[in-house]
Amino acid sequence: MTMKAWSGWDAANFSPARGYVYFPTLDTRRDLDSYSVYEMTRKSRWAYDNIGLATRCIDGPANMAGALTPVPLTADREWNQLALKSFNNNAAADLIFDVSGKFNFWSCQPMLSGNRMLDGRILAVLTESESKMARVMFYESHQFTNGETDAANFGWQDGVRSTAQNKIIAFRLADGAPSDVTPDQPARYKTIDAKDAVYHCQFRRPGRSAGAPALRHAINHLLDRSEIIGYVKVSAKNAAQIGYQVVRNAPTFEPLPGLPPVGVGPIRTDTLADNITKIKVEEAMSGRGKIPEMNPGEEIKMLLDQRPHPNQIEFLDHLVRDIAWGLGVSSDILWNIAKLGGATARYVMADAQQTLIEPMQELLADQFCSRFYVYYIAKEMKAGRLRPCQDPEWWNHGWQPQKKITVDIRGDGRMYLDMHRSGLISLKRFHAELGQNWQTETDEYLDERQYIIQGVNARTITIIGPDGVSVTRPMTMDEAYPPQPGVSNVTERTTPADDPNAGGDPNATANTPNNAPPANP
Repeated sequence: MTMKAWSGWDAANFSPARGYVYFPTLDTRRDLDSYSVYEMTRKSRWAYDNIGLATRCIDGPANMAGALTPVPLTADREWNQLALKSFNNNAAADLIFDVSGKFNFWSCQPMLSGNRMLDGRILAVLTESESKMARVMFYESHQFTNGETDAANFGWQDGVRSTAQNKIIAFRLADGAPSDVTPDQPARYKTIDAKDAVYHCQFRRPGRSAGAPALRHAINHLLDRSEIIGYVKVSAKNAAQIGYQVVRNAPTFEPLPGLPPVGVGPIRTDTLADNITKIKVEEAMSGRGKIPEMNPGEEIKMLLDQRPHPNQIEFLDHLVRDIAWGLGVSSDILWNIAKLGGATARYVMADAQQTLIEPMQELLADQFCSRFYVYYIAKEMKAGRLRPCQDPEWWNHGWQPQKKITVDIRGDGRMYLDMHRSGLISLKRFHAELGQNWQTETDEYLDERQYIIQGVNARTITIIGPDGVSVTRPMTMDEAYPPQPGVSNVTERTTPADDPNAGGDPNATANTPNNAPPANP
């Protein structure tokens, strides 16, 4: 690269008015070295364990992204239901899904997002149980190691091996705790092929083999903010230890015989030789407090510590905003949303949905969820526990996220209902907004309607007339679910306007009085 003494671009020139920017290399395969990764991870974990804001910065987005649920989308609809039932039954069991027995498929997803943000990466190795059922084994970032390999010559960096084209082909992990390493028993390592593992990491540049912690920009801010708050707390404690001080005005104060010098400890006697009281504190009756008596020229001054100053509070809030926006989300969501109005709150939530929550869900689906779902289904069909799919594209599936966060559920719900009634959104899209599977919800809705209709038709009502004669007849839907005042009953709602019997003939037969479901049961 040809070096110039001066550039036409001011940003490329050095100025004594500002500090020198040090960034040693632009090679993304080397700019994030092992030392930097270790130090940032160590400090991030300390901040996460000790600072509430750091904990919120990690757990907040991870819980907002939540967990995804698979939706089989093959042409074999019966098989779709069988596959989903099998996956839900087995992947929901901690002891089946996780080798360590700590997580299931849904609870591990916020854990994956949180560890990916905290450490920069996490690995899930695909393995199997004794019955050949799919399961995973998780490895954290500190378990990655190059071992004793010459990393520079064999493409290893931070426990990840890549080709010359930056394709990841293997991982190396420490096998055993550090305490297991002795002179007679050296460190043990194992190498995992990339095809057998899920590497959950956000690659911001093509040349990277490891991700940086999400708090990389915030570590110094968190340390500074924690120290400032600590100093303010110390000042508050010091001020609370001194209730008040006695001030002696130099021009008017004349020491009396026997008074101690200024700064000497408290007086042990209440009165002096001339019977002039120095400070006489009388216990007032009925708990009204204490009454001090002062010498001429003395006064009591209460100590009022005005720290933290409003400017300090604003500066601390500025640090919070910088930390939050470095994560890609408004500080109002992570720290304090109380100051926002309705419209502004809806905007920041929509912005978080698009810039933070949905990208995290897409990363989960692409890197982990789809890999494990296809792996699980393939092993179940191979073992014969799930019949073969009649659709050759048996791996075809989608993902259903959890219910979206809203600050106006009544307004948003009314809007989606109106859009669905007018045909602007489908049932699939409508239920997706609620975090539901539209086919499952529709089947349950129809089953409920069928149960209601069959229940009403199976019941009778006995009426005793004025002449004392009892008459038994089938129960009607209007009797089971009386309409609200001003709302037409089932017979009127189901009778066409041009029906010759619509005039109110008591002997007329309604179209479907006994088997029409109520409009709003």
